[in-house]
Amino acid sequence: MIEYPKKIYHWLDNKEFAGRQKFFPKYNPATGQVLAQVLKGGTADAHKAVALAEKAFLVWSAVSVVKRAEILRKT
Repeated sequence: MIEYPKKIYHWLDNKEFAGRQKFFPKYNPATGQVLAQVLKGGTADAHKAVALAEKAFLVWSAVSVVKRAEILRKT
C-alpha cells in the first residue's frame, strides 16, 4: 500500500513553510480516502509568496538566456 504524507506544506524560498497551521483534507476521488492534510494559505501567506517571487524574478532575469535554458533542461 502506498503511504501518503500526513501533511503537505507550502514550499517558499526553497524550504517548507508552515504558515498559519490550518489544513484541509485531500481526498482520493475514487475511494474517498484522505490522502493528506494540505496547508491552507491565507492572505499573509500569499503576500509572502508574491514578495519572494518578485525577489527571485530579479535574480532569475539577470541570468543569461543560455544559462536559464541549461538549468531548465536539467529539471
